[in-house]
Amino acid sequence: MLSGRIHRVATSAAALAAIACATSDAPPAGGDPGEPIDADSLPVIATTEELRIGSATDPAAGFSNVSAVAVDADGNAYVYDRGVRNIRVFDIDGRHVRTIGRAGSGPGEFSQYPHTIGVQGDTVWAFERSSARLNVFRRDGEVIAARHVAMDIAQLHDGHTALIEPLALRDDGRLISHAAIVTGRNLAEPRPATDTVRVPRVRYSLTGGVVDTVGVEAFPPLGPVYAPDRNRRVIVGGGQFTVPFPPGDEPINASFPDGNVRVDARRPSNERDGTFLVTRFALDGAIAFQLAFHFAPRRYEGAILDTIAMRPVVRSPRGSDAAFRAVRAALEFPEFQAPVYRLFAAEDSAVWIRREDAADAHHRWVVVEWSGDVRGEVRLARSALPVWAAGSTVWAVDTDGSGVAWVVRYRLESPPPGKE
Repeated sequence: MLSGRIHRVATSAAALAAIACATSDAPPAGGDPGEPIDADSLPVIATTEELRIGSATDPAAGFSNVSAVAVDADGNAYVYDRGVRNIRVFDIDGRHVRTIGRAGSGPGEFSQYPHTIGVQGDTVWAFERSSARLNVFRRDGEVIAARHVAMDIAQLHDGHTALIEPLALRDDGRLISHAAIVTGRNLAEPRPATDTVRVPRVRYSLTGGVVDTVGVEAFPPLGPVYAPDRNRRVIVGGGQFTVPFPPGDEPINASFPDGNVRVDARRPSNERDGTFLVTRFALDGAIAFQLAFHFAPRRYEGAILDTIAMRPVVRSPRGSDAAFRAVRAALEFPEFQAPVYRLFAAEDSAVWIRREDAADAHHRWVVVEWSGDVRGEVRLARSALPVWAAGSTVWAVDTDGSGVAWVVRYRLESPPPGKE
């Protein structure tokens, strides 16, 4: 494990009330991130597949569209399938033990699909953004509460707004919020895109009411809501296909119960200038640490662009070779890839950082612990997306070549200290 290359800033609980509802024209003061870490030479953490749940032939045993997974202290997995709108519970050996909730609009029912589910002790909760509804169950499936959550909206900039909504259930029995970025809701004069906006983080009771404000989330500047290159389409054989666009240079944010992590990762312009910066913010908005990484920039190779062009084609019933060729010819990508594609917030507060496409069978995830120690690099199949992780256990949704979703549990070779 790598350490000693971070800059820590002490947090101040007394500062919470003063800054909870404030915005700032500059990010919180930080420090020198120290000597850059070589992102291409991190130790590889071996993964072993332990369990695979699903079926390619039996709809009752398989999944159609898994949108969330949570895991309790006994290792039971709670899998929300938005196709059937319920939570199926599987024991540590993968046996189905119960189903929680069902489709509908009453207590304990799901009218759309939860954006977030979680398990804390004997409590299972699920939040639906579309209806602003919070369903709370016991682990045996009994409904405890079904209430609408008092959500607020924070105006950011360039048409971006943030919905303040539940993120996680804490040990004190309260839900803590995070800010989910939405677009197109111009409720007030937008702030300039160079500003960092601090969005309040609140605690909710399990009946949906706001209890108090406990911190802030420091949101980075974001690109404009409308970008012409994000709306280009080609028409082939009566089918309309969206032309994919490259990821932008905007910072990426991940929310945690005790703060947030921001990654600044601009696309390199040559073979030598590959760097990205990882910053962890404490709950009061202060910088806890910063890590600088350097890497060898990767180009958009032909096979990578072929894969990108194929995505809108395979999703359409009118997909064809001609459609693929038309989309591929319409791609306008820069020479080099951005170094970071997405972030995943693990249950143990580690941040997983998905690197650029290496045009092989795996995606690479750099794992940074909440302490600032760099654990190493996890390599998962390109078809596998991590949805829950803690210590040596990782759950992922793996979609096979036929479009069938599987829920897979992996074991990591070297868990962080104290996480066995």
